Amino acid sequence: MCQRVEQLHRAALCLAMLVLLGLAAPTARAQDDDDESLGPTDAVEAYMRDRGLDDLLSVYLLDRLRDAPGSKRAELADRLGKHYARLLSAAGTPERQRQVERQARELLELVPSADSFELRLTLHKASFLLAEAAVKDFRQRLSDPELVNEAQQTFRELEPNFLDIGRRVDDRVDALERMEGRSTRANIATIRDQLADARRLRSLAMYYAGWSQYYQALVNDDARKADSALRSFGWLLNTPGNRAPSVETLPITLLRYDHVARAAMACSLCLSIARKDAEAIRWLDAIEQAGETPQQIKDELWARRIEVLGRARRWSDLQRLVDRRRLTLDPSGVTPLSVGEARLLAVITLEAIEAGGTSGVAADRSRLLEAIAQIALGDLVTRGEIGHVMNLVKQFGTTPMGDSGFVVLYVRGLRAYERAREAHEVFAVAEGLNADDPTDDAAIANRYMDAVRALDIAQVASDAETFPTELAQARMMEGLSLFYAGELVQAGSVFESVFQQAPVAQLREESIWYAIVSLDLAVERGFRSVIEQRDRLATVYMQTYPASDRAAKLLLRRVDDGLLTEDQAIAVLLDVPHDSPLYETARRHVSRMMYRKYRASQGPERDYVAARFMEIAEELIEIDVAVVRTGSGDEVYDAALAVMVRVRQALDAALTITVPDVERAARLLDLLEDTASVAGLDLSDIESELAYRQLQIAIARDDEDAAALAGATLARVGGPHARAGDRLRYRRLHERWQRQPNDADLAAPPGRRRPARAGPVQAPERPQGRRHRRRGDRHRGPGGDNRLAGPKRRLDARHRHRHGHPAHRPGDADRQLAPPPRPGQRGRRRPAHRGSRPGTP
Repeated sequence: MCQRVEQLHRAALCLAMLVLLGLAAPTARAQDDDDESLGPTDAVEAYMRDRGLDDLLSVYLLDRLRDAPGSKRAELADRLGKHYARLLSAAGTPERQRQVERQARELLELVPSADSFELRLTLHKASFLLAEAAVKDFRQRLSDPELVNEAQQTFRELEPNFLDIGRRVDDRVDALERMEGRSTRANIATIRDQLADARRLRSLAMYYAGWSQYYQALVNDDARKADSALRSFGWLLNTPGNRAPSVETLPITLLRYDHVARAAMACSLCLSIARKDAEAIRWLDAIEQAGETPQQIKDELWARRIEVLGRARRWSDLQRLVDRRRLTLDPSGVTPLSVGEARLLAVITLEAIEAGGTSGVAADRSRLLEAIAQIALGDLVTRGEIGHVMNLVKQFGTTPMGDSGFVVLYVRGLRAYERAREAHEVFAVAEGLNADDPTDDAAIANRYMDAVRALDIAQVASDAETFPTELAQARMMEGLSLFYAGELVQAGSVFESVFQQAPVAQLREESIWYAIVSLDLAVERGFRSVIEQRDRLATVYMQTYPASDRAAKLLLRRVDDGLLTEDQAIAVLLDVPHDSPLYETARRHVSRMMYRKYRASQGPERDYVAARFMEIAEELIEIDVAVVRTGSGDEVYDAALAVMVRVRQALDAALTITVPDVERAARLLDLLEDTASVAGLDLSDIESELAYRQLQIAIARDDEDAAALAGATLARVGGPHARAGDRLRYRRLHERWQRQPNDADLAAPPGRRRPARAGPVQAPERPQGRRHRRRGDRHRGPGGDNRLAGPKRRLDARHRHRHGHPAHRPGDADRQLAPPPRPGQRGRRRPAHRGSRPGTP
């Protein structure tokens, strides 16, 4: 950091010298020709500012301030303070803001007597905005109490600072106004600019002082602090001198400015806290009727009316306001309130019910308040904000919401489900069980069944059909309750009904998946009668959501269970998208099936299948080679085994098609040797096979030396590949002899052993005693309603745990084809470059 500052210091000095010498500032001079009074140092400052050299300008001005005599320090401090204020306003990152704030505070310590009003105001404003963020949702009861307390302390500290700046700038305004009256034509423009800037700073200081006072009054319900806030806002509303503004003197034309309109709105809220609701409503009416009020401010006025009427306990007026609002938004029908408006309305009415301040005519007012609260909660449910509803229930309970209506009954059902889940999780932890499995505890199962009954009651409420999405959600939660209670068959049927009826596509997908999971577990527990229903739903899921990761999971299971033909399985597995977590697993299944299909194919189809197989095999080889090079332990050895198997299969395909792919085969052989060397993989058991492939490559390349070397290796090792090599060499010699019948050397056969054809490549068995591990695929469930996020993750993870697939680990898919190991087979391993070879099987 010190080095960076020193670099900026040197750069600022060099640039200043260049500008003063006239070598780097022709543009600056051209811009400043109209100002004959601009001195050399001013030219340097203008040059840096015009070109956005902000850090250099900071260093340059700070250096000048440190070297300046006492008479010049105040002016330079003011210029540097304004520069820092501009940088703070333009700071694009928290780091940049903290950097500039540190420099600004250093300036204030360096010149404590400097005015620097704009800089001080900007620094205090940064603290104010942080505190405001903590309390802006206080009225909706969404703010963290601890953060609210911290914010209150900040407001108490900022209030006198803002007021002090406002009063000192007001003194400056008075002085400039007197100077304006005595000024000459020569300096009148400068004085008026300074006067406008001073008035702007005074308004901003009093604006933030007023809001600091208002937030204290709001949290503490303090009428005296609200009156102080009114007097601060008066400076912006045509009532200076620490006097409270009135709606009669409200400067209507100035309401086009956002900060003036907000100050006027704050006056209404302050009057409400002071229990002057009639005057507060007049202020809101005046702001709304002003033609130049920004639309953003007008959109906030309705929520402010809720606040004023609620604080004044004018419940009948509030109900009329709500009814009018919901009908006015859409004359053709009832429009739900916005989330913020509905939340505020619910909090105000529920607090009033909880306070019990309805004596005298308690019954009538309670019914009125409950009706308004149900409207607010219903609109939250309609907006899909069940989280808000549950939060309100936790704060106020369900009693104030009444005893009827879908919303109330649905919320009670959700609370019953949550209580059952909490008990289930506590019990599972205590007993060392998995809370994602259905419970075996009768008491907890009864709690889930209580939730089922509560949700059933909600679904038959007279107004349930007016909430189609929430009705489907209630049915979904009923299915989850049945699942965790161990009623798996019934849960599957409930989930299936949600799939058939839900109006939301995402909910339909979740429900059919849960139905499959429930029925699958039921089958495991002996309910064989639901196998057909489970398989039918699995087929529907794969047809309806073919691109889903879950569809790929179901497909892999059906492939393993033999429920799909090989061609069908290959076609669907090849469609698994590249970004799916199951992509690699699907590719390994396809590789295994494509190789099997290639071995069984004949004619032109064989070449096509071989080409497709080699493309997939090389993709998997590349994946496994990367694991060999970067992994560790058993992971490396298993990946090397997978590379060996797939290279052997690819060599088989590459060298037996109509036109052998010699270059690919040679490249794969080299890759196998390198991989075996890195992983310490013993290739001696397949030495004969590899020599045979080298012989094929050498013959295809017409390389006599390489062919002779491979033939010698085959003769030494023996086995079926040696006999196949004899036949290959015999056929080659025979073809050459037919072309050259007089060549006696070509007439002698290479050997008398009966030639044999090499068989299909099979994977070796893993060394005995080595612990078998799998790399499970990951599932990312789709997003959705937060109420179902937890159950989705738990059920998906549970299903994953119970239905892992054998191809989740490199090489596992292919090792399934291997015969049981012979005694002593592959009991040891050694690097390919070592000469010793394990005993012959």
